[in-house]
Amino acid sequence: MPRKPHLSIIIASWRRSAILQQTLRRLEKQLSDETELIIVKQDRDNVDTASAHVRVIRQFEANLPLARNRGIRHAVGEILLFVDDDIIPDENLAAAHLEQHQALPDVHAVVGRVVDANNPGTRPALVAFDQPTLTYVCDWGHDGECEVAGLMGCHMSFKRATFRRVLFDPWFCGNAHFEEVDLALRMGRRGMTIRFCGTIKVEHLLSPGGGCRAESSHVKYYYHHFRNRALCFAKNIDLRHTCSFVTKHKNDLEYFSRKGFARRNFAVVRSGIYGLASGYCAGILRRHVGPARYA
Repeated sequence: MPRKPHLSIIIASWRRSAILQQTLRRLEKQLSDETELIIVKQDRDNVDTASAHVRVIRQFEANLPLARNRGIRHAVGEILLFVDDDIIPDENLAAAHLEQHQALPDVHAVVGRVVDANNPGTRPALVAFDQPTLTYVCDWGHDGECEVAGLMGCHMSFKRATFRRVLFDPWFCGNAHFEEVDLALRMGRRGMTIRFCGTIKVEHLLSPGGGCRAESSHVKYYYHHFRNRALCFAKNIDLRHTCSFVTKHKNDLEYFSRKGFARRNFAVVRSGIYGLASGYCAGILRRHVGPARYA
């Protein structure tokens, strides 16, 4: 009987076949009898691999949290490492995440350094979070090590036992936004710790096509954007801050609405308002009657 892998790498991918192949080639060099790679493909495109350590799972729906949960169900590793499909990983990325978990048995999740235009490593803090407005500003380009109240999807690893208590919430619609903030908040309420390790690094290519950026030129992107934020707020934050949250996102919606022609502006505002309302209602429902691992 083959030995159970110590680590499972999980990639959820949607409409990024070409760049996924490049990422796959880089990660295949890190696979062994103790490391597997699971690709959850949310489209019908083919995946070209000759490695016996790579498995492809099909999901014909663009829902990133659902795809990650599907990867969890199929993975057999003791440590689960989630990476984006558009990265250049360090040569020892898998081993470094595994070593962190072995050295820190009480830590539930490990996140590492991300190098891209959005994470220059120059902001004052890794995570700056204003809960009343759900303003979440992060900079994962820093060095060093510390506990942190956030997660970064580019590369984040978990002990398998973590997912007995929490899971990614598939109510975050589309190819997701703020689902990682939601998971980090729920982990914090359960006393789970997240460790940042700046010596583990990936370069994030910020591919403009596919993934959560695929719809950025479409009006429905704004529905997903505002719905997911409102869902995260209503699930996790004291509802007495609702006025602060609405005011902040009203200003954001006005900003987005100025980017196009008049007809598109109206559509953006309508989609954003609908997203805020539906996400807020869904969050209250999830908060009070949702399954324990999602609430």
